[in-house]
Amino acid sequence: MKKDGLIATLLFALGLYLHIPVKWQILYHWDSINFALALSKFDVAAGQPHMPGYILYVYLARLVNGIFHNPQTTLVVISAVSSALAIAAIYLLGIMLYSRLTGFLAALFLISSPLFLFYGEIALPHTLDAFVVILCVGMLFQVSRGKHNWAIAAAICLGIAGGLRPQTELFLAPLALYAGWKLGWRRGLMALGVLAIVDLAWFIPL
Repeated sequence: MKKDGLIATLLFALGLYLHIPVKWQILYHWDSINFALALSKFDVAAGQPHMPGYILYVYLARLVNGIFHNPQTTLVVISAVSSALAIAAIYLLGIMLYSRLTGFLAALFLISSPLFLFYGEIALPHTLDAFVVILCVGMLFQVSRGKHNWAIAAAICLGIAGGLRPQTELFLAPLALYAGWKLGWRRGLMALGVLAIVDLAWFIPL
């Protein structure tokens, strides 16, 4: 496990290093502009940001913007760090599902993807979404294998994924239902209750 942790850390560092030479100076896309405006005033009706709101992404960006005081820099830093985290996480997920070789190849494919690296350089939430999806999949896999102590963590992760990008929770629903089926009705209802609480915590303000 120590070896895997070291490799994952090195993959994270490499992923982060690949983003250092590129410094975007302007907001890439109109969605990026909407997110930048939302850092000053959150108003979905005014398109700040666009539907369906991405409320946790915006409030995470507000926290980070307290350091950088520049929406473009803030959003790109989140993308870059999330990209590096996703690379490390997919390595660990590959080990969990199959083998160390599978994890390394998965990380290699991701870190060499021009499209993925590009999204790690712009002010959009896609690499953060990728990282959270990988986390959720890993936790749900553990639940499906009978490790029921992962159920609450998986429910919280799913709820956070929905707050960051609501459609993600919908896309992960079939996998969540499969893992929940393995829990039994009591544990399943408990996990569903936790998921509902997390969802309501961001949905009501939204």
